[in-house]
Amino acid sequence: MHRWLGDPRVGRFLDWAPTDLDGSREHLQRCVAAQSSTAREEFFLAIERLADGEVLGDAGFEWKTDPSGRSEIAFGYFLAHSHWGQGYATEAALLVLDLAFSSLGADRARASCDEANKASERVLVKCGLTRQPEEESPGRRVYRIGRDAWLTRNHKRDLRR
Repeated sequence: MHRWLGDPRVGRFLDWAPTDLDGSREHLQRCVAAQSSTAREEFFLAIERLADGEVLGDAGFEWKTDPSGRSEIAFGYFLAHSHWGQGYATEAALLVLDLAFSSLGADRARASCDEANKASERVLVKCGLTRQPEEESPGRRVYRIGRDAWLTRNHKRDLRR
């Protein structure tokens, strides 16, 4: 995990990236602890290549409550630099959103990215999220999608298969 978390090319786009091995170890411990919690508020999942089992990165979300009291997830993903641009981030984001909406009943999903990270922004748009400029802070882009929009979007996609 530290192989990609400690990579400055990856960390420059994360607002929380560890800079040393201890920070990566703490992140991994948090991920493992979240998996065994009975009142689970965080879902961190490894992005694994099926062909050989190599772990390429991490995707997941945390439960939040929006100001109106609706359940919302704040989700994100990251990959080792050597696996950028191969579709893994989009696939992982779609799976995380499907888990949250279809299996766990989330009302909305939110993600943010560094404004310089155009590839991540494209992933969010491909997943059906729309930009929320009124929620942005300097240097960060914010995107959202609601449950109804997600389910409608994916129903249409399933019909095309």
